[in-house]
Amino acid sequence: MKNNQKNEASFLVSRSLKMLPMDRIIVSFADISQGHVGIVYQACNFIYTGLSAKRTDWKVKGKEHLHGQSIADEFRGCQNRVKLMRDKYGDDFYLQSRPRKHRYLFIYGRKSFKKEVSSALRYKSQRYPCL
Repeated sequence: MKNNQKNEASFLVSRSLKMLPMDRIIVSFADISQGHVGIVYQACNFIYTGLSAKRTDWKVKGKEHLHGQSIADEFRGCQNRVKLMRDKYGDDFYLQSRPRKHRYLFIYGRKSFKKEVSSALRYKSQRYPCL
């Protein structure tokens, strides 16, 4: 196989899916902030179900490299974690909106499983987004 083939990513995804046990639902996201729309998922016939929910990440100035959950873990199990974070970090603690992502589903399994899952999906199929 030649390097940098145009469809090598979809080959990888397709072959990986075939290695999974039967009757599975795969959820994947394409990051809009990175300029992705999910071309690979579209090529693999994933179901496009729209954009993810709006989210807010917890940030601390000087620790932006940390995921918001890593910051929140410091006060896991405590009530009113936001107040505790503000008490500890003061003005260095802030909330940042997270870009929404394109959400794709793939239903892998027997026909009966696919039919059952398709009829019970919380998110309805939509047209693929374009570049």
